[in-house]
Amino acid sequence: MSNQRCTEQLQTALVLRKRQAARLIGVSIATLDRLRAAGSFVRPIQLGEQAIGFLRSDIENWLASRPLCSHFAESI
Repeated sequence: MSNQRCTEQLQTALVLRKRQAARLIGVSIATLDRLRAAGSFVRPIQLGEQAIGFLRSDIENWLASRPLCSHFAESI
């Protein structure tokens, strides 16, 4: 599957799996797990016995609530 097709599917998905969520916020899966363990990320939804996902809208709201990094904010 091409990168463009993966990107298009990621943009339209309502529920994202852990790897997709990590890619969307720009972190590794390990960092996503650390954020979850610290209670600093959105709550997952149970998709199956061992599968979890995240609502895209929850992730987008979480991203909007995060402060801009200082070096980026200074250049605006």
